[in-house]
Amino acid sequence: MIKKSVLFALSISFFFTASTYAQATAEYTVNDTYRKALELFDSQKFASANELFRQVYTDPVSTNNNIYDPSANSTTKVNAEYYAAVCALELNNKNAESELLSFIKTYPTHPKSKTAKFQIGRVYFKNENYAEALKWFTEVEEIDLNATDQIEYNFKTAYCYFIQKDYN
Repeated sequence: MIKKSVLFALSISFFFTASTYAQATAEYTVNDTYRKALELFDSQKFASANELFRQVYTDPVSTNNNIYDPSANSTTKVNAEYYAAVCALELNNKNAESELLSFIKTYPTHPKSKTAKFQIGRVYFKNENYAEALKWFTEVEEIDLNATDQIEYNFKTAYCYFIQKDYN
């Protein structure tokens, strides 16, 4: 009887250890892919980064909140969606604007939705639609942008006002 109890206890502990290891491995894979995508993004290798970001937010492991902590997982997923949309913008994909608009609509309170509005303004500015660009730029607060984007934001906002002959 003691042998059966010990054998049962060992098999149960092995089962839980194995399932915990499998979960950690799945989470590590998603986080590793996300980290690689960020490195590619920072290196301005947008096509490769876009592919990896899309893997992160479409991966069944990264979207299955029953496997591990949903709060950490969903942050990675949401950020991957944002960066994939920005990659599409940088690659001049026709769907970049719709991806950014979808992001803003889906996650209106997420901090990256503020920078997504700036990115949409960049699309219109690039297409020389200064009135529409200004509309999006005015929805952004400078403090929500990083230092590099703040410089671009200030220049492009001022340029839009200048083109519209609004000198105030």
